[in-house]
Amino acid sequence: MKVEYDLYKSPPREVDGKEVVHLHARVARSKTISIWSLGDDIQKATSLTKSDLRAVLCEMSDRFVEELQKGNCVHIDGIGYFQMTLSCPGDVEKEGEVRAESIRFKSVVYKPEKAICGKLEGLKFIRSERVPGGFVYRFQRRNKPQLL
Repeated sequence: MKVEYDLYKSPPREVDGKEVVHLHARVARSKTISIWSLGDDIQKATSLTKSDLRAVLCEMSDRFVEELQKGNCVHIDGIGYFQMTLSCPGDVEKEGEVRAESIRFKSVVYKPEKAICGKLEGLKFIRSERVPGGFVYRFQRRNKPQLL
């Protein structure tokens, strides 16, 4: 199986006094798969019904949020770790300048289990025919892009 990727420009940075722009690769996602769409496969592979699965996941989501609200990191065996990240004003230089009221929830970061990373390490990649912005280009013999 090959995973499609696109190339994007990274923000410019200065190297040896010159502004340099590098490219970075991102997975060209074709769609998002919800846990509910995986329900049929999970039901076939286990003794759980889709209703059982839905009940477990809804309850798990509630517990997950409760633990993050307590400042805990949540570990789901076989999947990985989830931890809340915070932000504070960007112009802070000294600890005394930060008050609890200025701290905000930023995001939840995910760190996968090593076993998951190991299973993904051997993936092969292929350049996507999509161009960021939703257009697809194919090149003719004279290297003139043709918008499809």
